[in-house]
Amino acid sequence: MTPYIAPGTLEKTHLFNIVYAANIMAVIDMDVDVAEQQVIEDFLKTHFQPDFGDLAAFKKEIDNKVREFLLPYRGKPEQRQLHKLVIGEVVNPLSYVEKVGLAGLLITVMDADGLHLPEELSLLQYFLAEINKDANDKLHIHNLQSILEMDLHELRGEVAEKVTHFFHHLHFKPI
Repeated sequence: MTPYIAPGTLEKTHLFNIVYAANIMAVIDMDVDVAEQQVIEDFLKTHFQPDFGDLAAFKKEIDNKVREFLLPYRGKPEQRQLHKLVIGEVVNPLSYVEKVGLAGLLITVMDADGLHLPEELSLLQYFLAEINKDANDKLHIHNLQSILEMDLHELRGEVAEKVTHFFHHLHFKPI
């Protein structure tokens, strides 16, 4: 899934940001499922280029950054504020197409284990809000919703309703 980003088109830093975000989604519930990790691994294999250097070192750097994100804030209310800061840093450098690909990947990771926990939904909402922040015209919003709607139809009831509800609160009708 997430065919929105053509292989070989991502810059190394953008791939890092996207895979970092996907790993945060996988661990936000403090339980990394094998299926979630496989989705991320498949995405990384598709987009990692030999001129990016050593794949193992790339993964280790992402793992360290995820630990840095989680450890000091585990179970504390201020984690929500940190999510907003980190999400802006991750999303802002990406192109619109990359942002849409990121959204699709996050939804795929979240859905991989069949569980849709409040932490995951909250994190997804933060990412979607950040992605929508710079989409000033309705065409961009419409395109984002159209692309995400493909993934939403594959999600199980509750999470699809919550994400659709999120779009409704942004005053955009789901397609």
